[in-house]
Amino acid sequence: MISDQRTGHGIPHSVSCRALGVSEAWFYKWRRRPAAPTNRELRRARLEERIRHFFHRIISEARAGCHQENLAA
Repeated sequence: MISDQRTGHGIPHSVSCRALGVSEAWFYKWRRRPAAPTNRELRRARLEERIRHFFHRIISEARAGCHQENLAA
């Protein structure tokens, strides 16, 4: 978006960054990022998926336990 403003409307990066509330340093760092995810990003995505899996499993087991208690009562 910031680069598009410069290209399409001639608005300097500094003005776009200020309007969006981001630092110019962040913008230039973001612009230099590799197109493919880094190893760190891939590891974090795998970890997030494992956490999500175990969270859903625990919730499912807890709900199943509550239903069984209600049936026994």
